[in-house]
Amino acid sequence: MLHALFFAYILGQGRVAHRNYWQAVHDTESLRRSAAAAELAKIAADATNLQLRNESAHRAKMEIELRQAQKLEAIGRLAAGIAHEINTPVQFISDSCQFLGDGIEQLGRALDRHRRITAELADGRLAAPDALAELARADEESDLAYLRDNLPGAAALALEGLGRLPGSSLRPRSSPIP
Repeated sequence: MLHALFFAYILGQGRVAHRNYWQAVHDTESLRRSAAAAELAKIAADATNLQLRNESAHRAKMEIELRQAQKLEAIGRLAAGIAHEINTPVQFISDSCQFLGDGIEQLGRALDRHRRITAELADGRLAAPDALAELARADEESDLAYLRDNLPGAAALALEGLGRLPGSSLRPRSSPIP
């Protein structure tokens, strides 16, 4: 009977130890699964953090590029404004100078013709009435009256255009060139 009690006691203790052993195995396996899940969660969190950092860096880069594009756009508008401020007076000056050049060329041809007529008159190769008619025809063909009226104004307009250029210290005269 003592053996039976001892055997029953040992059997009871064996069952408890057996249950405790398998409970420890189960708890260890649960801890391993929890540790693996935590490791996976950490990896996922690290990947998410890396993705967020990359997106943040990309956003910062895009903001810098946007600011640079806005600066370039502003510089472009400024350059277009400056070009307009320069181009308009330059065109004004160019047109006036072109007219002045053409007019001076016409005056030169008329002067040469007048000198030729005067020389022919002085040499006696041309009579005075013919010389006067020839001079009148030369004046009309060269449109000297038009040139006399408009060349001084063209010079004044060219000077006015120069005065309109940004940074110009040239001030237009109060009266047209005589």
